[in-house]
Formats: sequence, C-alpha cells, structure tokens
Amino acid sequence: TVPAYHGANKLKGHLRFFGTQQTTSDFDAAKSGAKLLSFKASNYAIPTAATTYYDFCFPKANMPSTLMNIIAIEPVIDKTAHVHHFVLSVSSTEDCDSGTTTPVWAWAPGAYDWAAPAGTAIKASGSSNTKSFHLQIHYDNPAQKASEVDSSGVILHYKDTGTFESIGMLQLGDGPVKLKDDDNWKKIPEGITSYFFEATIPGSKTFNVISDGLHMHKH
Repeated sequence: TVPAYHGANKLKGHLRFFGTQQTTSDFDAAKSGAKLLSFKASNYAIPTAATTYYDFCFPKANMPSTLMNIIAIEPVIDKTAHVHHFVLSVSSTEDCDSGTTTPVWAWAPGAYDWAAPAGTAIKASGSSNTKSFHLQIHYDNPAQKASEVDSSGVILHYKDTGTFESIGMLQLGDGPVKLKDDDNWKKIPEGITSYFFEATIPGSKTFNVISDGLHMHKH
C-alpha cells in the first residue's frame, strides 16, 4: 500500500538526521528530585470525524502558586491508534481564553520523553508570564469508529527552587501551513512541481539551539 496522510495505511516513524538522541537515563537523571504535575484529557469522547483538533485548557486554579521550573516532560498516550500529535502551549491569561499563547513543546509518534539541558527550564506559574496551560490534541480516526474515549496528556516534572535559565520554542517557516506572509494570504498555483515560501526573523538575534524538530503536511 502507499502511505497516506491520515489514511488507514498511514506511515509512522522516527528518523534522526543529526545530533545525539537523549536516552532513558538522561531523562531519569533530569527528573530526579522533581515534583509532578499532570495534565490529561479526562475520558474525552473522540469524534467520529476522520480528523479532529481539540483544545484542552488547564487553568491557573490547577497550577501551583510557586514558580515552576519545568525540567522534563513525559507524554502519556492512551489511545495510540488515534492520537496523531499534540502541542503544549503556555498562556498569559488564567483560563486560556485570551492573551498570548505560545507553544513550548510538541509530541508526535516516534518522539521520546523530553529533558531540558542541565541548568535550563521552561518557566511557568508564580512570577512568570505563564498563567495557564493549553494542550491541543490532534485525533486521527480514519475508520470513523464510535465510542472511543481518550485520556492522553502530559506529566510535567518541575522544581520550585534553584536557579534556571529560561528556554522556549522558536517556530520557523509557515507554521499554520496557510502561506501567510505578514497580512497577505497566498495560494499555490495549479500545475507547478515546486514552490518556495520564505520566512524571516525580524532584527538580529542570537539563539542557542538545544533541540530541533520538523513537521510537514501534504496538500
């Protein structure tokens, strides 16, 4: 069969082009002595639609009042046949409804538990600008099965003491896959065999890259 996006014969896998993959011992060492905070979908009824994006909000009321230095993130996958990927974001409001929402971590099949480099962490709660968490789960149901429920989510490993350098996620290219450049929307002309879309970072900035990930869609 031919692998197809969102088809019943879809292809899943993991391929590392360069760099060193973190090991289980790296993850275990990073989370040693850390506190836990779990965010999960609670028996969510998966729609019978072929594909669904659902946004779960974990408000400030569910978070500790102290500053969270998140040093490791552990994905918990319940329905492996239906969870396509998910994205964890932080929100500047207490209930995810407005303000700024910024992605900080993502998971897809083939990815592993994540650990921040020593001395670094994702900042949340307390005195940070992060007041709530937003978890978007992409459900894949090509056979349109009914009565499927899911409780997937994440376990955050964090420390509320110590000094950590703040880290985050930088998304490059056409993230929403909508060919948006400033305020202009573009459409790929019919009949061509290749198309180039350029995105730039305004100004001059220096980044220390600690990990990378690729994502693509077929249209």
